[in-house]
Amino acid sequence: MFDRLGCRSPGAHPRLQAGAVAVDVTPLKFPVRVNGNFTERLAQQANDRLHARALALDDGKVTAILCVVDTCMMSRELIDKAKAQASMETGIPLSRMLVSATHTHSAPSALGCLGSREDPEYAAWLPGKISEALTAAVKASNPQG
Repeated sequence: MFDRLGCRSPGAHPRLQAGAVAVDVTPLKFPVRVNGNFTERLAQQANDRLHARALALDDGKVTAILCVVDTCMMSRELIDKAKAQASMETGIPLSRMLVSATHTHSAPSALGCLGSREDPEYAAWLPGKISEALTAAVKASNPQG
């Protein structure tokens, strides 16, 4: 449909909706193993909060979610677990979700690497928090739905 000036009416084009969230992924229990320093270290406290920051984009046909987690590295298995949980809650296919790490060398060890072992308690807790961020971003992108 065109208006009297020859412009399409607002309903003629899909509208892009976006939702963004930051979920706190700071460990709840200390000490925690920290990786990325070529020797294993323990953190006794957090000086700054860590987050999983997610952005959902929806054009009315396709929804995609991007999430960046404050950690050095994560295993594919950990990421896939988080995405599968979010997919079950939102109905969005795993192929439309991207999860990455900021690659900070001062976050808990979610993956054994660079001279440090995985912190098993933190690595078991993190997928649920990533899923929470993915799901919350989708909800934030469609506040009426």
